Amino acid sequence: MEEYKKRGFAVMNPEKRRAIAQKGGRAAHEQGVAHEFSREEAKKAGERGGRVVSQNRAHMAEIGRKGARSALRAGLITTDKTAPAPEIQDVDKPGTVNSSELSSHTTVMPRADYEQVDSVFDQPPEE
Repeated sequence: MEEYKKRGFAVMNPEKRRAIAQKGGRAAHEQGVAHEFSREEAKKAGERGGRVVSQNRAHMAEIGRKGARSALRAGLITTDKTAPAPEIQDVDKPGTVNSSELSSHTTVMPRADYEQVDSVFDQPPEE
């Protein structure tokens, strides 16, 4: 296979490429030809990206494990199945509970069995 020599943007340093790209973006906006995503377009793009990345089960398992381990280190969960659920802490006042400020979207994971969590992620997808 023939070796190709890098040319143009490929040989520029990242700062110079970025400066040129910024000038192009500004010029497009000034001319009124730059595309700006609407809220709906951005939502659809995010959903498409989420569907694509979520098909990679190994990747999803890895980020799930990282999140669980992070929560374990932060003391939000424990591997001790007999331990009581930890309290939600107010960031401004460590050691205090502020359950009245929790949103309906807040999920508290009181304890985790990592072997069970890992086994769920390692299972083949259900069809």
